[in-house]
Amino acid sequence: MLRKILFAVFGLFITVSAHAGQAINVEWVHKFIKQEHGLDIPYGPNLISPKQVVNMDYVLKVVDIANAMLNGDGWTNYGESEYATREVADTVAGIYCIRNLIEHYYFTATTTPDTTSFSFKIGANGVYHIDWGDGTREHYDKPNTKLIVYSHTYDTAGEYHIKIGGYSRGYFDTVVQFTGNNQLAGISGSLGKVFPTLKNRSTGGAMQPGFWALFANCSNLGGTIPPDLFTGVHGQAGQSQFGQLFSNCSNLEGSIPRNLFRVSGVNIYLFYSTFNGCKKLSGEIPWDLFAKNVGRPMAYMFNGTFSGCSGLTGELDERLFENITGQPEIYAFASTFLGCTKLSGIIPAKLFSKVSGEPRNNMFSGTFSGCASLSGLESGLFSGIKGKPAASMFYDTFSGCVGLVGEIPAQFFGNFENGKPQMFMFARTFYNCVGLTKISDDLFGTIGGQPALNMFSQTFYNCTGLQGNIPPNLFGKIQGTPAGSMFAYTFYNCNGLTGSIPDMLFGDLYGQPQVSMFDRTFQGCAGLTGAIPADLFGGIENADGSVLGGTPATSMFIGTFSGCVKLGSEIADVNKPDYMQRGYAIPETLFGRITENSDAAAHMFTEVFYNCAELSGNLPPLLFGGIDGLTNGTAARIFANAFYNCAKLTGAIPDGFFGDMTGTLYQDMFRGTFSGCSRLGTGITDENMPQYMRDGYAIPPYLFGHIAGPAVVYAYAHTFNGCANLTGALPDYLFAGIYGSGASMFDSTFRNCAKLTALPEHLFGAITSANSFVQTFQGCTGLKGFSTKVYVESENTYKYLYDVWPTLSYCTYCGCTGLEDYNTMPSGYSGRW
Repeated sequence: MLRKILFAVFGLFITVSAHAGQAINVEWVHKFIKQEHGLDIPYGPNLISPKQVVNMDYVLKVVDIANAMLNGDGWTNYGESEYATREVADTVAGIYCIRNLIEHYYFTATTTPDTTSFSFKIGANGVYHIDWGDGTREHYDKPNTKLIVYSHTYDTAGEYHIKIGGYSRGYFDTVVQFTGNNQLAGISGSLGKVFPTLKNRSTGGAMQPGFWALFANCSNLGGTIPPDLFTGVHGQAGQSQFGQLFSNCSNLEGSIPRNLFRVSGVNIYLFYSTFNGCKKLSGEIPWDLFAKNVGRPMAYMFNGTFSGCSGLTGELDERLFENITGQPEIYAFASTFLGCTKLSGIIPAKLFSKVSGEPRNNMFSGTFSGCASLSGLESGLFSGIKGKPAASMFYDTFSGCVGLVGEIPAQFFGNFENGKPQMFMFARTFYNCVGLTKISDDLFGTIGGQPALNMFSQTFYNCTGLQGNIPPNLFGKIQGTPAGSMFAYTFYNCNGLTGSIPDMLFGDLYGQPQVSMFDRTFQGCAGLTGAIPADLFGGIENADGSVLGGTPATSMFIGTFSGCVKLGSEIADVNKPDYMQRGYAIPETLFGRITENSDAAAHMFTEVFYNCAELSGNLPPLLFGGIDGLTNGTAARIFANAFYNCAKLTGAIPDGFFGDMTGTLYQDMFRGTFSGCSRLGTGITDENMPQYMRDGYAIPPYLFGHIAGPAVVYAYAHTFNGCANLTGALPDYLFAGIYGSGASMFDSTFRNCAKLTALPEHLFGAITSANSFVQTFQGCTGLKGFSTKVYVESENTYKYLYDVWPTLSYCTYCGCTGLEDYNTMPSGYSGRW
């Protein structure tokens, strides 16, 4: 049998240490072997007494017997070596031989059948034996605690059983690692007996082995977790001791052993991602898995512990964390059960009942995210949390828990005592919880103060089962300058919510707008009715005269009310707010003074009232304030689909409605702005008729300000499509400052505007692309006179479109039979094929 002995110091040690300690007898040798290795070795023949003093010959022969009992006959032959002398053995020599020469292999690693090489790391100080499974045995006296790679190459590929034994003397951090070893197929035995809890001689306390990332990313590791894997590891838990233990061991099977962890106390990162990604583990989580861990929930302690364990089943036992008490630290329970799709039942209120104190960042972020089979919430789950909010404290906590049903209980999140909001504190908390039915009145307590980034973004995103009214004090006492995405997507697609939007729902906001602050807040809330509160966004002056105002921000009101198809309905006359009594569909002050003397920003009002089909009345003249610039880098889609399909809007389009914009055009800038507003232009009396209508125009001559410059795609596509009651001529020079090529720039711009009466000769500037005019005036059956022209710069004159592009076939004037040149223009323009 091939043996490679690396005990270079063996002979020197025994020689020097002879008679260095107390002499030992037969009984001492046998008892110590029993203590260290659990072996009962019969006393040798012809002994006078167990009290007989032994020599090195006897000790080494007993070592050979122990090795034979553990590993087979002939495993070692120390009793025939030059060190098997008649010198009396002492305690020092005896301990060394019994601990280091008896090759007790406590742990076995089985390889995949195609293994040609295998490696792992040991970081502990000690003496170690490795049987590589092909007849090769190696012995190492490791003097330090550095992680060192031990590897072996096989003559032929195959499945091997690698055994590890030995005795550790000291630790610093990680003691052993198989991280990322794809040749590891199975494990058995105990690593805790090779790397047990030791006594720290310098402090008198325990020296704990660290098993950080022990089997992490061993993607081929299968079989079950040995229940005695950490036998010998006990006492006060060490930092990160079992962190990432089996992380991403996606083929590991069976249930989690009840007594797997025997350490007590708490520590940071203790069970961080321990079983993360172990999707084939099955059965219930043992209720007493952490029973010995008594103390505070430390930072990252249970972060991702069972994340991705989609095979775990059963209900969560309320005793699982019963000994975890007191102040939580950051990420303490973040993503603990994330993606455990088969965990079922109601989340028991006592699960975290002893966790109390001031919130910490991310303490419960993603805790139950994706637990699709959990069925309910109990009041008091987080009732012990009190104090000022913390960033991301409940971010994504129940995201994707589609099986949760019923009301979100009152006082569910404890008491935040008027604490200042923090970023992402309730972002995505109930994201896509489609079965929840009601929001309790005091859900978020009395939070108050300056808004924070994303504080309530996507909180109830796609909670389609929510019913009833939005509680009026839901967001506490928010006050101050807005923050980016603070209410973005908060109630997105909550189509079961009914009733009116409460006054001052978002508190008392004033100051500079921020990016995406109300991005799609109510989009898809098809059941909301009533009037839009005038003070919803803080648009009323405060005592000091401050209002929500300043330079517009990107996407600040993109899609805010998009799809609120009943908003503006079911309002009794006695409940009509002042702005409705004055004939307006929307409060004049809704957006404060956001746009006063300022540049536009990309997407700032895109789809803001998209498909709000019940908003009835006139457009307020100062709704968008006084935009006067387009120089902030981009203004793409600033009013795209802003009033799309608002079919009950009436009256005239206010002069200066979009401000007095100067600057260049941007992509999709006015695409679909009034598309489907079929009643615009109706209900106008002599008293309220604007001057531009008295002059015979259907829309204000400077509706689009003084925009000029290069053409861009879809800039005015569908802007007035379907505005069948806009009456009069189009103003001269409306688009005259635009030049160049822009595909579909005027696609269906005035399509089906059947009451337009005339086209000015100078409507368009120097447009150079034929496909800019796809169906631009199709269905404008009331047009009289001649069709319009474009400016041809090379000839310094205006020419009819069909004289510039005679073969155009985009149906620009299809149905405009009243035009005098209708029958003479090419058929591609008129549709007379």
